[in-house]
Amino acid sequence: MKLVVTGDIFKDSNLSKYINKNKLESIVLSAYDIPSEVLAAFNSLAKLSVNPTLFEGGFPFTFCEAYSVGTPSILSNIPVVRERTKYLSADMQDRMLFNPYDIHDLVEKVLWGLEHNDELLEMQQDLYNSYPTWKQVAKKYIDVLTVE
Repeated sequence: MKLVVTGDIFKDSNLSKYINKNKLESIVLSAYDIPSEVLAAFNSLAKLSVNPTLFEGGFPFTFCEAYSVGTPSILSNIPVVRERTKYLSADMQDRMLFNPYDIHDLVEKVLWGLEHNDELLEMQQDLYNSYPTWKQVAKKYIDVLTVE
């Protein structure tokens, strides 16, 4: 199994040193600044998308990018994500959200997501369907811009 990071792992010298020191170069791969088609291909081959962020949450973009090609996600349990998932059951929130300050919670959720991949994907279907399509978003912009 590989860890594909879509952020610039070489920008952080501590992270680069850690990867090199622990001989993880063949396991941790950087896919930074790749075209959207390539990102979609990576997502379609992934077993799980992990969004470990402290501020933007990956909603809805990274979640939707992954789900649209059949890959479920786990996300940081931060205010912006909680706001978007507050109507979900407590069980579903517990399954897909992790404490970004707790490595044990992250590991537990990653392992659960890998072992229950299909179940997590099914659980997230209504959430994914609640977001507008790009066509709907574009139409709203056009409607706003063409108002006379």
